[in-house]
Amino acid sequence: MDTAWITRRVRLATPKRRTDLGLDNRRIEQLRDRLLERGPVSVIPGSFSRADLPKAAAYDRIQPFAEAMFLVMSADAEIKETERDVLRGALRTLSEGRLGTAATDAMLIDLEERLARDGIDVRLDNVAAHLWPDPADRDLALALAVATAKADGTIDPAEKSAIFELASRLGVPAARVAGWLETSDEDPNLLDVRALGSQG
Repeated sequence: MDTAWITRRVRLATPKRRTDLGLDNRRIEQLRDRLLERGPVSVIPGSFSRADLPKAAAYDRIQPFAEAMFLVMSADAEIKETERDVLRGALRTLSEGRLGTAATDAMLIDLEERLARDGIDVRLDNVAAHLWPDPADRDLALALAVATAKADGTIDPAEKSAIFELASRLGVPAARVAGWLETSDEDPNLLDVRALGSQG
């Protein structure tokens, strides 16, 4: 899979960014499938330490996207293994392989503590504040959140509610997000994910 279109979205600010990723429900489903492919626990998990500055920087940059995913996957009070796989796949993809199982475990603990401390409304506000400066980051975070909700083939009403709450805070039209939540009648694998890269 060509992941350049994703990694471009999470690098530090660059000039003349497009604000439209050209996403639709087929692309969201293909994103879900690719992240699931990259998500299983490693046979030999790597380590994660904040003393490793490149990994720590990648962790901090990706955390708002991961938290958007986490808030959706935890909305129904049950984090499924497929949802963990999608989160691991996202961390591996967005960090170009720097972050994996150990970083995912550390991030889940961190995010669980923040949610327990602050509550979902405060955490949604925090995610939105981090993502607000870049419209493309907002779209990507929501796409990842929807991909997470679709991980097990069904979307719980609580997950759907969390997605729309986040979309509202990010200024993304509800109609666009509703389209992403639909199930595609076409095989998402028929779509070349590299086509998304040409739009960034």
